[in-house]
Amino acid sequence: MSVIRVMLVDDHAATRDGLRAFLANDPNMQIVGEAENGHQAIKRVVDLLPDIVIMDIGMPELNGIEATHQLRKIDPKLKVIALTRHADVQSVKAMFDAGAKGYVLKTASLKDVRSAILTVKQGQTFFTPPITKLLSECDTIPQQASEESGAPSPQILTSKERQILQLLAEGLANKQIATVLSMSVKTVETHRGHLMNKLGLHNVANLTRYAIRHGLTEL
Repeated sequence: MSVIRVMLVDDHAATRDGLRAFLANDPNMQIVGEAENGHQAIKRVVDLLPDIVIMDIGMPELNGIEATHQLRKIDPKLKVIALTRHADVQSVKAMFDAGAKGYVLKTASLKDVRSAILTVKQGQTFFTPPITKLLSECDTIPQQASEESGAPSPQILTSKERQILQLLAEGLANKQIATVLSMSVKTVETHRGHLMNKLGLHNVANLTRYAIRHGLTEL
């Protein structure tokens, strides 16, 4: 078996430290790099060429869902496994829509992370048992408030609009968003107007609640 090149993406250093220490004991795995947010992950994947990325969902500036979406566009062969505290159908669906191949809760054991890596490397999908149970019962789970009020899925937004939505929810003003995303304030304002119209949400408070509910931010 060839060595599996793994990259860790999580904004909590303790999580990365624990994973690194555990996986380093497996001769079939090599930790080739780490990142603490989605932007770093995108830059480092291009340089480090991992086989598998272990991806947190709730990270500042660029969440794991959007990072996964962008990484899969860069390298369709890259396999991403979500490692997260989000145990809801919307987050699972969003990650798999973005291209993830595994979903592991942070309450799971480190052995489950290892099993996820081996399973996904072989071309199969992996869920920890609570997620498998959740998905099997999803037809009976009540819809969230956003669906009841008619707000559509974040997938209706463009990649740039989803990034701006996250930053708005994290409290950044248009000028700050423009700096983070290297664009003009006018362009940010245009994207902001478009995303509000698409979602039918026209104030930051509602956008923030929507972003939290859909796993785009953990605030």
